[in-house]
Amino acid sequence: MMMSQRTTIQGEVIGFNEILHGKKAIHCWTNAIQAAMVPQPLDLSAYLGLEVSVSGTLQEDLWLAWLEGVESEETPIQITGKVVGLNQIYSGGREITCYRHGMVEAFHMPLNLMDYMDETMTVAGILRGTTLYRASIVSVPERETGMDANKEATSLNDLLRIRAANREQIEAINGNLGTALGYKWTNGQRTNHPCIMIFVPQKLNPALVPPSEREPDVLEGPDGMWCLTDVVTGGKKESLADIDPLPPLSQENQDVIDELRSGNIGLIGGIQLAFYEGGIQQPSNAFVGTAGIAVRHRETKKVGFLTNQHVADEPGRTIYHPRHLNARLGFTKRVRTRVTDAAWYQGVIDESFSSVRCDCAFVQVSDALQSLVKPGLHVIGNTGSVLPINPDTMDIIGQKVISIGRTRGVQRGTIVAYAYEFQDDFFSRYTDLLIIGEEGKVFSWKGDSGKVIVTDDAELRPVALLWGGWQERLRKGREQEMWSYAIDLGKILDLLNLDVLV
Repeated sequence: MMMSQRTTIQGEVIGFNEILHGKKAIHCWTNAIQAAMVPQPLDLSAYLGLEVSVSGTLQEDLWLAWLEGVESEETPIQITGKVVGLNQIYSGGREITCYRHGMVEAFHMPLNLMDYMDETMTVAGILRGTTLYRASIVSVPERETGMDANKEATSLNDLLRIRAANREQIEAINGNLGTALGYKWTNGQRTNHPCIMIFVPQKLNPALVPPSEREPDVLEGPDGMWCLTDVVTGGKKESLADIDPLPPLSQENQDVIDELRSGNIGLIGGIQLAFYEGGIQQPSNAFVGTAGIAVRHRETKKVGFLTNQHVADEPGRTIYHPRHLNARLGFTKRVRTRVTDAAWYQGVIDESFSSVRCDCAFVQVSDALQSLVKPGLHVIGNTGSVLPINPDTMDIIGQKVISIGRTRGVQRGTIVAYAYEFQDDFFSRYTDLLIIGEEGKVFSWKGDSGKVIVTDDAELRPVALLWGGWQERLRKGREQEMWSYAIDLGKILDLLNLDVLV
């Protein structure tokens, strides 16, 4: 007998292996019609009342049938219960098993609830019997610390003091890639609890970590002050060869980059800077970066650009724009690379052999070009007054920002942490800000060094000077994956005796 071609039909599940297709009830069997003496039903009981898509050989009933997909699902519901297993909660007198995948997907992805064992929490998903599909965590219990709520840290300076008092304990944590100050995140949502963020290459089940290397939930500082900790996955790549390629730029952004490197848009924040190393005029000996923003020296009144020391090199270095074989723009007037932690943080902390990487430089434009220097940032526009970072608050954390650089063009991001300590052995090294690109995008790349970061709002207030990031190798041979590094712009301007040109 000639077999019909395979077809796909849709219908509402009205029985164990029965769907209503149009006005006709059709039974679904997994074996062929030739095996009708012992038909094997396609179990659709989990989808009773739902529209499904099934395929097979249609001959009155559907043979050689399999489920293609669920066409409609109920609205997700929330369930509150006590965690009793890896992905089980006990609620309403029954145990519910939670999976991150849908009902018809072949892979097995339990929703890991181990961190909340024996605690009551809320999850959401599509409930079928005692199984919750496409499950996610909605809320978790507020952890009891047993600490005096009036002594909880409320500012960046509070967190600086607590971290300084616990250096040895923090450094012992397994795989520590550095620490920073910010807010604790739970279930993908920021809480209102200031915390010390501890970056590790990979989060592990606490049972796999020796007790001496586990992170404490709470750290105590001077005078009974305390804060929570937050362990964050900070880097995974063990070698440069493992780094994923950069995501492509939009054509609009590529056009902006071409303008920044062209030498045809004038002298404005964002354009490319270049110099030779050792005076050897070979492309391999050329260094490029970004002219952050136009500035004026407070005493000499000379105009130039703020950038990084590793872009401007050393005082007296000739700087070119747009490329190292093109017109002489000016020369490096002044640079700074480090400042002691006591001076930078105004005495809040004072550790031996400790400093802040400030990595800044003033490139003075030649006298013949002084009048051609324009304020503001290319494409982004004129900027407002400098935004000071106040460490007696937490205000800078969460600030939305925007910038322009000669490699990635215009990029948006968020300031997520302060006072990143990226080296802590015999010497300690700090930088001010960690910035994550919008929607996980790359905020900066090589050649963007020296760009100035401004608030992403109508005022466009300059706030920071970028010096590195996105796979920057800073500590223990691991590549940091997500962040860019920047320094407080207000302090940089005071250090170099500059004002932003308006």
